[in-house]
Amino acid sequence: MHGRIRHEVLEPFLAGVLGDESQTTSAAFVRLLVRSFLRGTPGLPVGGMAALPARLADGVDVTTGARVQAVTAVPGGQEVHVDGSVLRARAVVVAADPVTAALLTGLEPPRMRGLVTTWWAAQGVARTDAVVVDGRRRGPVVNAALVSAVAPSYAPAGAQLVQATCVLPPSGAAGPDASEVRRQAGEMLGADPRGWLELATHEVREALPATPPPLRVRRPVDLGDGRYVCGDHRDTPSLQGAVVSGRRTAAAVARRLLGDGPRA
Repeated sequence: MHGRIRHEVLEPFLAGVLGDESQTTSAAFVRLLVRSFLRGTPGLPVGGMAALPARLADGVDVTTGARVQAVTAVPGGQEVHVDGSVLRARAVVVAADPVTAALLTGLEPPRMRGLVTTWWAAQGVARTDAVVVDGRRRGPVVNAALVSAVAPSYAPAGAQLVQATCVLPPSGAAGPDASEVRRQAGEMLGADPRGWLELATHEVREALPATPPPLRVRRPVDLGDGRYVCGDHRDTPSLQGAVVSGRRTAAAVARRLLGDGPRA
């Protein structure tokens, strides 16, 4: 497929979703991703993305802020070495980013892609609930959005909330120039960005795993001896992939502990 829709809409949009401007991602995964966008309705939780893990943890005894040094096999299960203590369990699930998961499990870490997103408090931006892409490629920004148009609770009091995302270079080089990002985001949203107040810039060098061809999905989550791993690196690099791998892992743990549950 070639033409303006591909080059001016799909390519910049997918670059932001995949963290890939080189177009080296598996075509099979791209088709799967586009299908998901066409069939579903993207949204934002009212309480922010942290609302999702908070909902999952509701009613569960959760300890946060503890650093895990190692997970080792012992007779009957696994030991977790955390902040000078040792915990033993029949089953341990490593639910971490791909790089950390590789360190704790001995798996081969995937190649990672990076993104950087800047957030501003703004005024006078024409309301749009669409993610805006720049088909003319006037700078480093791959997408921009007036986030407060769909999630008003995210915005500072009396202001609008604007975001712009850029792909980080794979070489580890410095990210885009902040003034260029601001200028281009203003052009894309049809607004004067000079009065925007920068709230935060989130640079995530390991935002999501690369997905080169051939596409491999449903990587094993049961590593044996009561050790399990889940995350988007076990299915597809997306929220959907992370959720699917979590369900498969839960089923595998149920089979070990309860002797039942569907096959993962």
